[in-house]
Amino acid sequence: MDEYNLKFVGYYRDCNKSGLPEKAGIYCVYKCKYNHKEKTLYDLSLLYIGESENINERHKENKHEHYDDFCSYLGNNETLCYSYALVSDDGDRMQCEAALIYKMQPPINTQNKDEFLYEKTHIKTSGSNYGLSKDFIVGK
Repeated sequence: MDEYNLKFVGYYRDCNKSGLPEKAGIYCVYKCKYNHKEKTLYDLSLLYIGESENINERHKENKHEHYDDFCSYLGNNETLCYSYALVSDDGDRMQCEAALIYKMQPPINTQNKDEFLYEKTHIKTSGSNYGLSKDFIVGK
């Protein structure tokens, strides 16, 4: 069984996403509300899980192909925010992304929701992992 420990870092509001790392990893996109006075996020809701060789580049200048989809979920006083976990190996990154999508079923994702095509996979998440299962196994 393949095992992965994913430590998520975040949360980066949409206006601060330039701070996302120029490294490979898994990322989560959420809708949330921001309390300006207390400088805190609340009412997070997972929208999308993805992977990229360069997380920062993937989200630069709102060029992500689902950016408009992300924004369509926003209500009054809501913004997007992001978290990420670094995963450098291409194969591991795709396997982790597929496992998370299969388990969590984010509304904007379409691939990897109905079947998991990898070997049995054990995922543990920690850190800024709101809405993600902390410990789960998928696959046969």
